[in-house]
Amino acid sequence: MKALCRLLSLLLVISGCNSHEVTPLDQALSSSSEQRITIAAKTKLDILFVVDESESMNEEQVRLAENFATFSSFIFDDLNNGADYRLAVVSMGASGTNNIYPVNLGKFVTSYPENNPECPANLPSVISPQTLIEAGCAESDLACQQEKLGEHFSCLAKVGTEGIIFEKGLEAMRSALSCNGPNGGFFGDCCIPDAIGQGLVYDPLCRPRNLPPQFLRPDALLMVVFITDEDDCSTFADAPDTPFLTCRASPETINNFIDANNKDGAIQEITQFYSNPSLCATGDPQRCYEAECTTASGNILDPVDCYFSRCSIRVGGLNDCRWQYSRLAPVSYYYDFLTSLKARPNEQILVANIAAPGILINGSTRLSFSEEASSIAGCTGQNRTGSFDMCCPNGQCNAIDDYNSCVGTESSGYSSWRYIDFMSMFGDNGLGWNESRQDDVQICNPDLNVALRALKDKVLEAVGTYCVARRPSCLVTDPVTQEARLCDEIEAEVASNYQLRLKQVCDETAIAAGTCDLMESPRYLSLGNGFTLDVNDPTCTSGVRVQLDDPPPAGSTTEIELLQTIVALDE
Repeated sequence: MKALCRLLSLLLVISGCNSHEVTPLDQALSSSSEQRITIAAKTKLDILFVVDESESMNEEQVRLAENFATFSSFIFDDLNNGADYRLAVVSMGASGTNNIYPVNLGKFVTSYPENNPECPANLPSVISPQTLIEAGCAESDLACQQEKLGEHFSCLAKVGTEGIIFEKGLEAMRSALSCNGPNGGFFGDCCIPDAIGQGLVYDPLCRPRNLPPQFLRPDALLMVVFITDEDDCSTFADAPDTPFLTCRASPETINNFIDANNKDGAIQEITQFYSNPSLCATGDPQRCYEAECTTASGNILDPVDCYFSRCSIRVGGLNDCRWQYSRLAPVSYYYDFLTSLKARPNEQILVANIAAPGILINGSTRLSFSEEASSIAGCTGQNRTGSFDMCCPNGQCNAIDDYNSCVGTESSGYSSWRYIDFMSMFGDNGLGWNESRQDDVQICNPDLNVALRALKDKVLEAVGTYCVARRPSCLVTDPVTQEARLCDEIEAEVASNYQLRLKQVCDETAIAAGTCDLMESPRYLSLGNGFTLDVNDPTCTSGVRVQLDDPPPAGSTTEIELLQTIVALDE
């Protein structure tokens, strides 16, 4: 057989300002024949800030607002106003009649003029370039837009300090982005009926025909930023579209029944949902109940016990939900939800924590809490409240009620382990302190500029990062025969054997508008001088990732010429 080598160029265009339907890069880089496909650069950004509204967060909210320009400068400077951004804020739980149960959890905030008299009461809840123009800035007046963006964000971010004591940041995020939540109207035609007809789900491949989304756009990079000095207390009962019928009952109502010694009322409140044929898929209330309330050992729980083991924490006698971790909705529930919103979550989602680091005992073991003292070997019991037998493993039972993890600083914060675990599940797309990366992106650092600058850098990195859907051919010159051949296993680990180059060109519109500042057109980027290539990236399906050194200039196109050499064998 004779090896015939032929060189095929796959020209792929990234445009920062396309108005037509586009093809994702990781789908476009899968052809073995020459074609020209226009694809969108990652300059569409949806950014959600989830801000703790509790009493201890006033100073942090002020610092966030004052230093916001450190983060937002990339929109106007690094991307030369080429980003099509949307920005919204939710609180981790606004108080209603008390400071335990939240109201409007996950609803995009507008402004709080009672807390911020300088803020207008009718401020849009989603900030975009268009809202700044409507606020009085000329389309070409970037200085005005940057100033207005800071003013508007300050009004949104200062959510106040009257929030609930059991902060529910993960559920606030999930509810904010759920089609069944308070912001469903912002998601346009991307919300479709679920498979069993019990609600709506977000379609990550949405092709809106009539109503495009204002936020949570399918082709936008989504960044979620948590800002808190406490851990998360989210439960299934907090979710408006909870996956369990048992958890449909209001935790406030159930706890009120329990406080009044009216267990029958609590049972009736819990079990009523099983008789609803639109909720109970089998049509048999008893079967639906047993499916949710049967333990691993086969025991059917009492409805109240089932509710508090699966749905909600017990309120009364406890001042911290960390003692009831087993009753909280698992972090994986929120990870599965968030990743379901994007067709390519490894490329399209960033999660950042400005939260409290975790307390580590003996340098490596987490300080943990449990209400089940008798079930933990080596745990010294402690009756903290008279109602629950509590303990702290690792001999830390006397360390307790509020163990400040901001050691050596003027700030305070308390082991945000659930946020840390959630962020860590996103790997390199997560930003913040964790056990393997103990950096200054945290609430304990009074200089929030450090964290906000890191957020900015993370966004800029993501804007220039693309996965290749199918691994390109790898070609080397045989040192003996001087003929081209396919790479062996070791040679396949060398990025330069994959022969990519990039060409950046100012388009006519950008040249006329003066937004494209390339020194020459076209400008070629070579491997190691303009972009890098990772040929062993497990987060990409093909294992191949392109990383631009700089984000695409606003108003330019970038043609990625994949010199995909294919060796054909003659019979």
